[in-house]
Amino acid sequence: MPDLIRLGAGPLVLGVSPAGGTIVSFQLDRGGDAVDLLRPAARHDTENGDPLGASAFPLVPFFAFARSGSIVFEGKAWPMAPNHASEAFPIHGDGWLAEWEVERADDASATLTYTHDSSSGYPFPYRARLDFGLDAVALTVQVSVSNEGTGTMPAGIGLHPYFPKSDDVELHARMTGVWPEPPDPTRLGAQALPQEWNFNDGRRLGQIELDHCFSGWDGRATVAWPSRALALDVTADPALGVLCVWSPKGESFFCVEPVSHVNDGFFEMARGAPGHGMRILKPGETLSGAVRFQPRQLDEEV
Repeated sequence: MPDLIRLGAGPLVLGVSPAGGTIVSFQLDRGGDAVDLLRPAARHDTENGDPLGASAFPLVPFFAFARSGSIVFEGKAWPMAPNHASEAFPIHGDGWLAEWEVERADDASATLTYTHDSSSGYPFPYRARLDFGLDAVALTVQVSVSNEGTGTMPAGIGLHPYFPKSDDVELHARMTGVWPEPPDPTRLGAQALPQEWNFNDGRRLGQIELDHCFSGWDGRATVAWPSRALALDVTADPALGVLCVWSPKGESFFCVEPVSHVNDGFFEMARGAPGHGMRILKPGETLSGAVRFQPRQLDEEV
């Protein structure tokens, strides 16, 4: 297992692993108590190099499933094999399963890179970059992917954080529509937002089972734990205009994922669904987006 990178600024402490470019811990020092803002990584998973036990991992050069097992792009099908033992389809690209190079690191920031040659996995060459930065009030994570080939390539980016779930945990986020999951071949694009998934004024997540992508997100979300008198404000760049919420039943975590495109984005792109979010990068072009995590006491104003 590669050496962990430890960053700190003010009351915030971050642990990063080059294995998968993963976050393994993000904590707030509150009066001498270390409070987990993300789910702490499972030791056996990090030792075995499985990012599914991490606190967060990068999504490059795509998010979620490619259920057809291939990318249909510019009139050609580009096959991809399943890339994780838990899934029957390729998922989340290559970055989360790769060894990243530490380009630089200091007390409060670090840059990791990963170069993909397309000999396996994603069928296009690219270079990915992660920039982690702490200041006294927030963590910023920037995810980038650049086309290293001679032709165009489809791509997407995102971040997959895991949050501790409690009975009273709440999500506040403004969205306008939801994408069917799995995709509905009879309907194109996002559908009307049902009331039970309307988080505009906040809803408890403890008893909600959910795994969907939401459109019309304004780039701001808040996770609140009233029992801890703690909230975490999440803001994302416009490039990350889709919010995926995964709240599995019976688990001690949930995920609120800022991403650039919807689930099964290659399928949605190929059939021309409006708002799918996939990007087409020219040679040398870069897609980049940042996510900021800022904790606060619940009695503080946003």
